[in-house]
Amino acid sequence: MVNAILALRLLLYIFSMLHYILSPFTLDSHFGQTEFLINYRGGFVRRGMFGEILYKLATDCNIDIQYIIGTVIWLSFIGLAYVFVRLLQKNNVCWWIIPLNFTFFGADFIRKDYLCMLLVVGIIYFLNKDSMNRWSRYITICLLSIALYNLHEAFFFVIGPFATYYLLFKDRAFKSFTARLLWQLPVWGCFILLLKYHGDVSTALAIQNSWHELYPSQIPLIDETACEFLAPERNSITALGWNTSETLHFHHSKIYIPSTLSALEPAGYIAMPLFYLLIMLFLSRYPYLFCKKTSILYGRNYTSFFLVVLFVFASMSPLYFGLSCDIARLCMYWSITSLSILFIMGQKKIEELFPTSLNHVSEKANIWVDNVIKRPKLACVAVIIFVGSPIYSYNFLQFITNSVFGAFFYTPYIWLRVNGYLVW
Repeated sequence: MVNAILALRLLLYIFSMLHYILSPFTLDSHFGQTEFLINYRGGFVRRGMFGEILYKLATDCNIDIQYIIGTVIWLSFIGLAYVFVRLLQKNNVCWWIIPLNFTFFGADFIRKDYLCMLLVVGIIYFLNKDSMNRWSRYITICLLSIALYNLHEAFFFVIGPFATYYLLFKDRAFKSFTARLLWQLPVWGCFILLLKYHGDVSTALAIQNSWHELYPSQIPLIDETACEFLAPERNSITALGWNTSETLHFHHSKIYIPSTLSALEPAGYIAMPLFYLLIMLFLSRYPYLFCKKTSILYGRNYTSFFLVVLFVFASMSPLYFGLSCDIARLCMYWSITSLSILFIMGQKKIEELFPTSLNHVSEKANIWVDNVIKRPKLACVAVIIFVGSPIYSYNFLQFITNSVFGAFFYTPYIWLRVNGYLVW
C-alpha cells in the first residue's frame, strides 16, 4: 500500500516538474538562474566563479550560456538522483525516503542545490578513500571544497565542519596533527576570503549590467533601488547588495515570529524545534528500520548515526537560525549529507566517529525515545505520509499540506479554489 502511494507521489512530482524541462534553457532575471550569473565584473565576490566562467564563454566564445545553465541543472539533478539511488541500493535500504520534500525533493530545481550536493557527496567519498595516495586524496578534497564554497559559500556549514573534524581527529594519513591542520588552511582561508568579499550595491550593479549588455531583453538594467532588500526586482545578483543585519532579521522573523498567534500559527520557537527534532529522530532511524535483512545495517544500533545527524544539524545551525529561511532546502542538505556519510563510510566507521561517552549518552536518550514511541517503524511511516517541511514558514498546517498526504488532497483543493471551481 505504501509502495503504491509513494510511487504515485513520485509520478505526480515528476509530472509537476514537466514545465521545468525547457524553463532552465530560457534565461530570466529571477532568483534561480541569476544565482548562476554572479561573476567578477564588479571585482572578486562570493559565488562568482561559475558566473565568471559563463561570462567568458559568452563574450570570448560567443556561446549562448542559457543552454549551458539548463544542461548543468538537469545533469546535476540526474547525477545526484543516480548517486543517491545507487547508495540506497548498495546498502539495501528502502527507496521510500526519496519522494519527501525534506529529503531529495526539498531542493529548488533551478538553482545550484543539486550541483552543490554532488560536490558534497564527492567530498564524503574522498574522505572515506583510505586506499588512495594521501597527497592526491588531500589535494582532491581541498579542490572539491574550494570549488563548492565558490559556488555557494553557505555549503561550508553543510560539510565543512564534518570534513575538518574527520581529517583532524579520525584520519591518520598524516601522523602529525600539525600536518593535518595545515591541510585545512586553504579550505578555511577560502571560506574566510569569501565572507570578506560578500559584495555590495556597486558589485551587484556591475554584475547585473554586464549581463544586460549581453541579454538586454532578459536581464533588465537596474539602479540602486533594485538592490534594496524588498525591492520587486530583487534576485540572486541584487542580493549581494543587501544589508546583512536586515537580511538576518528578515530570515529570523519569517521562520520564528508569527504575524498572528493561533493554534495553527504559533511562534516558530515552538513549532520549528519540534519539527527539527522529529526529522532528526526520523533520519537517524530510517536506514535501520527500512532495510533488507541482507543489509549491513539490519539489526544494528542507530545511536551512533543519530550523533552524525545531530552533528550535521549543529553545523548547519547558522543557516537554520538566521542565514536562510528556505527550510525545505536546508532539510534536503541535512538529510542527503547525513545519509551519504552513513552509506559511504559504513556502519563501522560511524560507530568510531565520536567518543564512547557520547555514544553512551546517545544510546540512553534513544532508548528513552523508543520506550515512549512503542512502534518506531509505524511512527516513521506516519512521518513519511503526513509530515512535510514548511517552505518558508512554521505554520503547523504547512507540515500537513507539504506532506505526501497534502500532495494528494490539499494541493488539488487549493488549485480548485484558485481557479474558481470551489466557492466555499
